[in-house]
Amino acid sequence: MAVLLAANGIPLSFYDYHRPLNGFSPEVTATGGLNVTNPQSSHTAFYNPALLAFRDKTVIAVTARYFSEQKTGYDEKELPEANSIEWYRSDFSYFGFDGEGVGFSYAALADLSLERMVSGEETTERHYADYYLDAYRISFAERSGMLGIGFNLSLLTGRVVYYRESIQDDLHFAGQFTDKRGWGYNMDFGAVVKSGGLSYGLTVPNLLSKLYWQGERNETLQRRIHTGIQWGNENNYVVSGYSRKFSLSSKSTYHLGMQQIMDFGMIRGQRHYLPLRVGINTESFRKLKEIGYSIGSGYRFSVFQIDAAFMTDHGDRERFTVQVSLSVGL
Repeated sequence: MAVLLAANGIPLSFYDYHRPLNGFSPEVTATGGLNVTNPQSSHTAFYNPALLAFRDKTVIAVTARYFSEQKTGYDEKELPEANSIEWYRSDFSYFGFDGEGVGFSYAALADLSLERMVSGEETTERHYADYYLDAYRISFAERSGMLGIGFNLSLLTGRVVYYRESIQDDLHFAGQFTDKRGWGYNMDFGAVVKSGGLSYGLTVPNLLSKLYWQGERNETLQRRIHTGIQWGNENNYVVSGYSRKFSLSSKSTYHLGMQQIMDFGMIRGQRHYLPLRVGINTESFRKLKEIGYSIGSGYRFSVFQIDAAFMTDHGDRERFTVQVSLSVGL
């Protein structure tokens, strides 16, 4: 939709689907927003499909997300005007099945509204758009010794409803209205190496992608590269990560987090656990106000686990997300 919306300061092709706040796993969100190294966490394939090669159980998970009223998924340099506002709708946004070497999932990559007000000498133009993009994904992975390689293949379906009006002396004059639908595909690549208590991971989301819109030129999705190192086991670990867009002018983000499990032992024949998680995400460690914080916990009993996380965005703590997920491990 670059032709339709870029001239109005809403370039959908630049939208960053893999910012830390846009994730789906409370466990990953609470430990810094990036984990490409833990094969036993829920929502594994979304962060690194190669981790499926090291799974020893099947997990079915659903996630609901709540976002602060206003936030942006764009780099500030990519929006030509500072008065562009973005709202996220909060709802159930993920359903997935991750097994040993294979996975299936649905994810709402974008479900938001965008608005921009442009003031002129006599009139003000209001641009408004609803943007939806869903991904239906199959994931698969293979293992050879310490090395795992995996891919996500997704069918994408999208819709953009765009409206423009002019405002003069409290009078509203209708302008352009369009309702476009689109479809496409994308492929993510992932790799992981596990050696004892250390894991090294790498993921390239949207390595290949294409979006086809009615009456508009085709687009690709924003690419990123994620890398990470984890020390520990699936219950107690410290994780660090690095993320960057495929752009020489983009900034890198750094992620640190840890998880500690409190084991309550056997209660009525079932083992009960309480995970405690903390993390940070930032573009720079020079100023405290540039660091985003995250915290989370959950409860695991029998084959059921519920998790919750709270995260603030780096550079703007008024932007935050709350995530809750329910998973069943078989």
